[in-house]
Amino acid sequence: MSKLQLPSLLSYSRSIQPSVAYFYARKNDNSLMPIDVITESLRATFGDHKSANGNKTSEDLAAGNIHKIDSAYLQSGSKSLVVKFSLKFMNNSFIPDNSNDTSFSDILNEFIQNYKNLNGFEHLAKLYVTNVVTGKFLWRNKNQSKSLSIKVSTAAGDFNFEYELENESQFLVDNNSQIEELSSIVAKGLSGESGTVILNITSEQPMCDGEEVFPSQEFIDSSENSKKDRTLSSIIYDGNKRQAIFHSSKIGNAIRTIDTWFENSDGRAIAVEPLGIDRIKNIAIRHKTKRDIFTLLEKNLVSFNDELQSIKSLSEISDHDIHFMAACLIRGGLFSGNSKKK
Repeated sequence: MSKLQLPSLLSYSRSIQPSVAYFYARKNDNSLMPIDVITESLRATFGDHKSANGNKTSEDLAAGNIHKIDSAYLQSGSKSLVVKFSLKFMNNSFIPDNSNDTSFSDILNEFIQNYKNLNGFEHLAKLYVTNVVTGKFLWRNKNQSKSLSIKVSTAAGDFNFEYELENESQFLVDNNSQIEELSSIVAKGLSGESGTVILNITSEQPMCDGEEVFPSQEFIDSSENSKKDRTLSSIIYDGNKRQAIFHSSKIGNAIRTIDTWFENSDGRAIAVEPLGIDRIKNIAIRHKTKRDIFTLLEKNLVSFNDELQSIKSLSEISDHDIHFMAACLIRGGLFSGNSKKK
């Protein structure tokens, strides 16, 4: 097996560019109103291990734990949660954004061209689109309702999906033709057969006024001495109001949750990341199994190219980390190796 050496400079721009996602409440009169982030002062209880085994007396623990947190709720007179964002799909996976090794870049370009020729972008596009139309991007908000309505607007027209959470398999069967058509549009953006493809996405799910929703959370460095125990992500509007949002990175992570190719996945997907971070098990699973992108680029790129050139369809692929490698180039990032010694 031929082993390559990673260039000391190798990076790709991302091919999937999400916007932030805005949270709205649909009122009973069908108007939309931004969902505000508010700060609450709560008298909660102590319930952590540190408190149980610390120096506080039983009386101290019963006195309560006063803290401030951000929260977001549907306003009075609301009937549903609406989330809006956009997704751009571009063809940045063919040529590195930066590279100081032309020979290595040429081999990578040959790989992605071979993958394209076997309709690999159509395969990945369908996985991305499936995450869109099933509301993966809503995270824990998705399970607040039994059904979702998702509208995807493109330059070629609108696609509308009605999704019952208890029947996802049947939903995917019933909507396969729409999913295939939308996937074809996305694939053309990723492969360069068209210009940049933009999807404008709106999800809506029935909820009651006063129900809590869950936007992104800011991770505040302890050195910043924040006076709040939880800070939610928001964008300022109308002077000093804070509209709840998802970070673009959280949207992107959801769309990229297609990696079922890691060892012993049992069909469970994790987000496409260079080291294969499994958040449920709290481990960099691909790093542990030596199937991370850096190892694959050095040890398997040549053999992956050979395999792609020897087969006639994707169904003949024997090493499914070929899909992972292509998805990593679409994800973009810094794939540099160590600097070469002089």
